[in-house]
Amino acid sequence: VSYEEFMPLCLEILVEIMKEELLNAKRPDELEQYLCSLFQSNDADGSGYLVLENLRDCLRSADLGLTRLQIHAVLAAADTDEESHRVDYASFASVAAQMIYKLKNESAIRDREAAISRLGEGDLIHGETPEEVKRILLEACKKKDSMNARVLPRNDLNDVLAGCSLSLSKKEVTCLLSAIDVDQNGYVAYEPLIDYAPKQLQYLARNAHTF
Repeated sequence: VSYEEFMPLCLEILVEIMKEELLNAKRPDELEQYLCSLFQSNDADGSGYLVLENLRDCLRSADLGLTRLQIHAVLAAADTDEESHRVDYASFASVAAQMIYKLKNESAIRDREAAISRLGEGDLIHGETPEEVKRILLEACKKKDSMNARVLPRNDLNDVLAGCSLSLSKKEVTCLLSAIDVDQNGYVAYEPLIDYAPKQLQYLARNAHTF
């Protein structure tokens, strides 16, 4: 077996072993090691960087018991490069491990559920209702979408989210961008994201003490 064939196989085996141990131990340092190995196994060019969608898919495949809302909330902490949208995954793994540990910690779960119980589904988002948030985002996207194609390049969508009247934070923008799927031409269908956005933004606000 050549070195080039052996190393990817070795990494896959290591990831599976660490996953099994992690599910039993759940310590932040072990979780960080596991996430680093998982991200590295998906780093085809060995650059040390992955785009948000790759990180999202890694977390989805990790079987850590995280919901969709939780995965995107964790990804909100990723420090993305504004041009390439890539993330130094070793640095992100450290932050993500602490956040995931808090999410899985029993006392943190109780505190979070208590906080959520005090807030209703109609929570305002930057002073706006969920329906108004959708309207604002849709109008901003359509203004950028001069061809009415219902898709935008990723960078344009980033600009729309960052520049809309909601005054979204960088963390909120990153969180929403982690939910998109970019097609082979680099375009994103923005309407599904708009429908999802209020729920995700509410979740971030409710769990600000964790994220």
